[in-house]
Amino acid sequence: MSGYRPNCYESFDGDITVDGTHVSLNPWDTQSQDDFARLRVLAYDKTDVFLVGFAIDRPCSFSNVLQSWIPEIMEHSAKKNVILVGLKSDLRSQKDKTEIVASETAERLAKEINAQKYMECSALNNVGVDEIFKEAARLGLSSGAKKLRTKLPKRCELL
Repeated sequence: MSGYRPNCYESFDGDITVDGTHVSLNPWDTQSQDDFARLRVLAYDKTDVFLVGFAIDRPCSFSNVLQSWIPEIMEHSAKKNVILVGLKSDLRSQKDKTEIVASETAERLAKEINAQKYMECSALNNVGVDEIFKEAARLGLSSGAKKLRTKLPKRCELL
């Protein structure tokens, strides 16, 4: 998954091996603007796991998890597999941490929204990114992710 670079609204396929099982992932990176809301929800019924991310240095991004993202997922998807993801974890090492959302605060929110897990990553330093995709694949597989009717690898849709 190391070739991933987010864009406005992008989908790509990536293959990984998780616990000895080959899995084909199809993550969708979506925009948060309301203009994209009608497009986003079209993909929700095919989604096995939702990776709900927020920038740890933007408290407004963190509050959008509870105010926008989770209500939208609950309204438009029967599946409620959520991993809450703190983005830009490399910023935790900065001296001025006044605007940084504490890991403990994010953990509490993950419990409140019934997320299966809270994880952090830094795309800048490529730390934790692969682990998040692997955990999402595990969650998708354990909850009966869609299997293709051919002998192709198991498939897990992420949004």
